[in-house]
Amino acid sequence: MDRELEIRQPANPVETANCVSKLLFSWVTPLFRKGYRRTLQVEDLYACPKWERSERKADRLQAEWDKEIRKMKQGKQPNLLNAIFRAFGFTYVMVALLILVEECFKNVMQPVMLGWVVRYFAAPESIGKTEFYLSAAGVSILGGMHIFTHHPYFFNMQRMGMRIRIACCSLVYRKALRLSQAALSKTAVGQMVNLLSNDVNRFDQSVLFVPYLVAGPLQTAIITWVLWQHLGISCLAGISFVLLYIPFQGCLGRAFSKLRAKTAALTDERIRLVNEFVAGMRVIKMYTWETPFANLVDNMRRREVRKIQQTSVLRAVNMGMFFMSSKLVLFLCS
Repeated sequence: MDRELEIRQPANPVETANCVSKLLFSWVTPLFRKGYRRTLQVEDLYACPKWERSERKADRLQAEWDKEIRKMKQGKQPNLLNAIFRAFGFTYVMVALLILVEECFKNVMQPVMLGWVVRYFAAPESIGKTEFYLSAAGVSILGGMHIFTHHPYFFNMQRMGMRIRIACCSLVYRKALRLSQAALSKTAVGQMVNLLSNDVNRFDQSVLFVPYLVAGPLQTAIITWVLWQHLGISCLAGISFVLLYIPFQGCLGRAFSKLRAKTAALTDERIRLVNEFVAGMRVIKMYTWETPFANLVDNMRRREVRKIQQTSVLRAVNMGMFFMSSKLVLFLCS
């Protein structure tokens, strides 16, 4: 049935789209037009491009992981991140350059040029007309540049995270099929389910923000120089707050990591209990043990939710500081 469904799906237009169509995402316009006229069906969805198929991504990562396994003969520990970077690193770096251009050039130059435009209206003699026209044109061009850097970056990075996640899931699945009975007895089913359903999803989000570890310091250095030219030594107060905010983020990150580890352990235990209950359901029903066993699962879930609530509180604090930091920096620099 899957084979028939795959045949009925139309070919993906991204395979034949030119660079302009990919940059503007116009290759999905026919699908949007069809969805506007009627409700989309499964047959309307495009087939997966050949280069995006899971077996290709898994084979590429498997080849690099085998190289890591061979390093064990030399006394080295295999590293999954090294295998992932060799398999997908080149494309990842090329896409990451988009955010470097946006953060270190566009987001810095646009307010500077806007300041020149405002200065012209405040004191026309301080800046010539040529500089004014160039600055106004630069503000408009850099504003439109957002379309060609921001959206393609997040689109391609999310695809990159999806590729890594699918490749890792395929490797876990292949490994599970080769495990011996002795190894299976040491691996809980809940752990494997949690690994495939929750843990690998972190790739979808982490790949988006890793380039900011490089863009952030570069942007901070450039902005510090620009502010020094305009404000002098008073800019150091705002920059100091930004630098102090970094270790605060690091502490939050460690707290997130600890809570995530505890939550994952509780989730594994809860899934293990549920699987055992399902396997022994006949015995449970025969002795009418439904309520005690349900209470066990309920208590385990309550402990898990308590950790999730603590994580949500930390996330709220993090988001609050994120939105408040720019206002505090502006206040300190003024």
